Amino acid sequence: MINQFIKTSFILGGFGTLLILLGMAIPAWMTDSSRDVSAGLYLICGPGGCASVSYQAGGLYASRAFIMIAFFCAIGGMVNGAIYYRRYFIQSIPNRRMSLGSAVLYFISAGCCFAGSIIFVTAGLREMTVYLYLLVGNRFDFTVTYSLGVAIVGALGSAGAGALTLIHLQKEAGPQGTIITHS
Repeated sequence: MINQFIKTSFILGGFGTLLILLGMAIPAWMTDSSRDVSAGLYLICGPGGCASVSYQAGGLYASRAFIMIAFFCAIGGMVNGAIYYRRYFIQSIPNRRMSLGSAVLYFISAGCCFAGSIIFVTAGLREMTVYLYLLVGNRFDFTVTYSLGVAIVGALGSAGAGALTLIHLQKEAGPQGTIITHS
């Protein structure tokens, strides 16, 4: 049963990493359905095609940075988890620090993804609307769409992977506590 926690953590971490990557890459963090325009962290797409976002304002730039950090930490958690899995279950060499490092990386990934999403909703959305108004001259009425949700589900997957790794650590440590003897 102990093996199941780390196996499930590895699968959930891979799923979360993939969703963070998809959320980062899909240009649909915000959409103006009346003008058929959608924008992501890196691309703006309209009826005529897609173009890269060259605007580097504080909120959008911070969102990009946090989501990118989340992606790389999730990859680090997966790699660390794979090495731990090989050493522990195949070669029978236990190492609590590797497992703990994997959990910490997954939690950092989830936190950064949540932070990037919150920054995008509070500042990046407004900055992108102003940027497009100055660029095109039309007012856009953007709403937050599914790519943000995909990234958040990926963050939940990473957080779940970190929690399962910690459960594995706790189960592996066995019962702990102070034994009190009376003399």
